[in-house]
Amino acid sequence: MADREPACGVFRWWFLLPVSGAGLLGLTAHYWYRFVTGTGGTVESRLDSALVFNVEQVLPMMARQVLDPWVAGILVSATLAAIMSSADSFLLSAASSMTRDVYQRIFRQQASERELLKISRVVTIGLGTGALTLALSTDPWDPEATVYQLVLYAWGGLSACFTAPLVMALFYRKMTRAGCLAGILMGAGTSLVWRNVEFLSSVAYELIPSVIVSGCAIWLVSRLTRSVDAG
Repeated sequence: MADREPACGVFRWWFLLPVSGAGLLGLTAHYWYRFVTGTGGTVESRLDSALVFNVEQVLPMMARQVLDPWVAGILVSATLAAIMSSADSFLLSAASSMTRDVYQRIFRQQASERELLKISRVVTIGLGTGALTLALSTDPWDPEATVYQLVLYAWGGLSACFTAPLVMALFYRKMTRAGCLAGILMGAGTSLVWRNVEFLSSVAYELIPSVIVSGCAIWLVSRLTRSVDAG
């Protein structure tokens, strides 16, 4: 317990530094590519050419234009190393979940370790190929079709499923199993519908209404099934 406070302080600072750096980079890039020509430091409006570059390549583009080549190379290499580290971690985590939680638990409870290893490799290759195909199929010049938007959509759906159940599990003691399942399903369904209906998606980010609908579903279904769970 005595070491918890220093550890929390270190975590806060290390969390604040990259988040602040990412925000500062975005604001700087917004100003640089919208107003500064990069030739002589003159300032002029560049509204018509604001999207003539891939917004997901802002960091390497600015590094090449602002820094010395060797410094830019180190910076871009560090960024790619972090991307590769995160990508392989996500792939291995997803493959492990599919192999252990789906294949072994549902289909082959007596599967050997050798068989599970083969399935894990197949799932890893399949997920990697699917992710690569999805990334290559996006239009880098369309702000609504970038990889970032796909990631935002995925995290929105994940949060829509589990935010309300997790929060209400802590603060709503009367939540039932059926209510929790209803909240997960309603959150996911609302996120899918809200995202793909143009009128609704233009009103608000799908996560907001999804969490509200999920919470209401948990409360309502828990009230209706409370006596069943108690019995």
